Amino acid sequence: MKVNRIVLVLLILTYLSCNAKKSEIIIIGKIIGDIPEKVEYTTPINGTWFYGSKQSAKPDSLGNFKITININSPSFITLYIPNKASGTLLIEPKKIYNINFNLTLKDKKFIVTGKRNKAQNIYNSFPNPDFNIFDLNKFLKDSVTSVIASKIKTNKEKEILMFQELLDEKEISEDFFALIKLDRECYYAAITGKVAFIKFMDSYRNNNEELKNSSLELWNTVFNTMPIITPMLNSSPWFYSLAENYVNYKEYTDPTFNFAELTEIYKQGLIHAHQISESNKYLKDTRLEYFNASYLYYHCWQNKDNSKELITHYYNFKEDYPSSNYTKHLTSIVTPIIEFHKKVEEASSSNKIKFIDNYENIDSFDELTKTLRGKKIYIDIWGTWCGPCKKEFQYIDDLKKLLNSKKAEVLYICEGRNSKEKVWKEMIKGYNLEGYHIMANEKLLADIIKIFGNNNSIYYPHYILIDVDGIVINKSAAKPSELIKLERQLNNFKIN
Repeated sequence: MKVNRIVLVLLILTYLSCNAKKSEIIIIGKIIGDIPEKVEYTTPINGTWFYGSKQSAKPDSLGNFKITININSPSFITLYIPNKASGTLLIEPKKIYNINFNLTLKDKKFIVTGKRNKAQNIYNSFPNPDFNIFDLNKFLKDSVTSVIASKIKTNKEKEILMFQELLDEKEISEDFFALIKLDRECYYAAITGKVAFIKFMDSYRNNNEELKNSSLELWNTVFNTMPIITPMLNSSPWFYSLAENYVNYKEYTDPTFNFAELTEIYKQGLIHAHQISESNKYLKDTRLEYFNASYLYYHCWQNKDNSKELITHYYNFKEDYPSSNYTKHLTSIVTPIIEFHKKVEEASSSNKIKFIDNYENIDSFDELTKTLRGKKIYIDIWGTWCGPCKKEFQYIDDLKKLLNSKKAEVLYICEGRNSKEKVWKEMIKGYNLEGYHIMANEKLLADIIKIFGNNNSIYYPHYILIDVDGIVINKSAAKPSELIKLERQLNNFKIN
């Protein structure tokens, strides 16, 4: 009896071992050009492409790296060399993939090499997976929705035909083709839905009943031909974009929808609560779990306003899905927002944080600098929604030391066009931005853009140096992260 049990255990272990090997895929990579510290790659969660589920591999001194992933079904993964290049693979169990990242090239830096690589490289000639659909302009320029629908249909069929031909030539498997076909249908359904949404909103703004009816007809077509419950649909990296559009479709076409009420929700800063509430109405099961996880990750990743709402929804997600495989990825990205609000609550008032008197009524840059005559000023133009602006705040302590040594002070100009006053003041406390502060009104911002911008726009963050007489020493000064360069620029200041 005991021997039989041992044999049974060995058989089970052998079975599990064999199945583990069956699900393994290997990626052998080569980097040409400057060797980065790491190559990042997404790993599928329940068969879905999720931007937050990233791991990394370290290249050797020659740029070689190897990645091993265990999967049970065909899935999409994306590989990244941060800030330089990316590429996507449709991987299948038991396969080996060879790829090159050629960083010396301007375009097409990601190439799949080896046998039967044509389908992978065709896929990488399309837009890489993202949270949003950006490839819209070529369709939006047409005003007639039927013409737009026809062009989208033609593009979709042309792309699917490419893979159908490869299937006929036995270059790809049936499983590969089934997933790539579903992905292209999802992608173009998301594009069609987004175009319909934009046209629908245009009809609202312009009170155009004809446009409203035609865009609504186009929108209806999307979810009649591609129901959100289509099996395996959330295996496509573009499912989030389609699901987001579906939630908008259900909300905006509801007879009780009130645009004024939605506008008020935006003004009150409760949009995350509203969006998640709407998604809970219209999505179900694994699709809802994936959508809410992606929504939370995306908005925490963007981190436009350190919204407390996101913290609430993170805890709600953990409660709703106690064993979710997405949670650990959400935890890592929501933690900085939790820590930010902890700092805001613990921060005491500082007399080194000074708001410009009557700042609401200052309408020009000259008027602003007159209030600070006699001081050397390092100006930081930023926005509460601007990720790169906030990234520079991590160098705040070194910046303070440098400015103190040069007897200079800092003026933070927050653009008031897209920044909320409550969030602005929270961030000043949370990041401990000692110095002078002003939220620029529309006239002041326009004047700043006219003087320091280009083609009626300005990039954020933007830094300027002015001397004790209010004269601009440098219209595009170095960032806090470029401290040595900034020190050289500060040495050009006029002495008091």
